[in-house]
Amino acid sequence: MIRFVNIVVLLLLLNSSYSQITEEGLKQAASRVVIHNAEKDFLPIADVSRWHAAVIHSGDEHALVFDSIANKYLNVDVFKIPAVNTDSLLFALHDQLKFYDLVIVRAGSNPLTPAISAFFGRLSLDTTRKLITVGDNLNLISCADLQSELNT
Repeated sequence: MIRFVNIVVLLLLLNSSYSQITEEGLKQAASRVVIHNAEKDFLPIADVSRWHAAVIHSGDEHALVFDSIANKYLNVDVFKIPAVNTDSLLFALHDQLKFYDLVIVRAGSNPLTPAISAFFGRLSLDTTRKLITVGDNLNLISCADLQSELNT
């Protein structure tokens, strides 16, 4: 069975410095993807066509290419983290995302602000949707650390 996460890994691979499709490149790209609220760390691709999906970008690097390729596999609505990260704007974005079954967060290469980290933490606590976080290792660790703090 093809895993949807494999598609996300390939999207990341095609839009990153790991442009060589090699085993090492796939491993490096896969290390930049975290799946939240999914059994056995995979999402079956057979279910994807029924999902209402969103992509959130916190950075603009390769955003258009990522969205274009993602839309070949499923229809995604695109959101961007507001430049001014006030709580009210982030809560409004969180409310909009309540209608989505799958949310792909592209954390980008810039360090996450505390407000954005908290926002991603709130998203990961909601078990009604699948959440995939894509980003550099520091941002993924930041999201994972925040999630573990919120769960205690």
